[in-house]
Amino acid sequence: MYARGYPAERLFHGGKPGGTKVISLDVNVVEGALDDESRKELIARFTHVVGKHAGNPPQERIPVYIVVRDVPPPSWGMFGNPITFEALRNPPADAKPV
Repeated sequence: MYARGYPAERLFHGGKPGGTKVISLDVNVVEGALDDESRKELIARFTHVVGKHAGNPPQERIPVYIVVRDVPPPSWGMFGNPITFEALRNPPADAKPV
């Protein structure tokens, strides 16, 4: 996941500068890892956490843009080798946490 904050002077609303500070999250997941409900929950939870830590009152809309990218399994690698979603979900019993 990558997070990026944008100051108000770099934002444009209706073609005019200024506006609400926005936070953008780019989330990469292994294709097939999230069903529609899980994706919806991930977006809701990330938005809630960002709002909480940014000091936004719970009743306010939180200006967080989230892009979830599904990356095909052959495009993932770790420690110099391709990895699979199955290997991530079911690591060997003696595997050390990364």
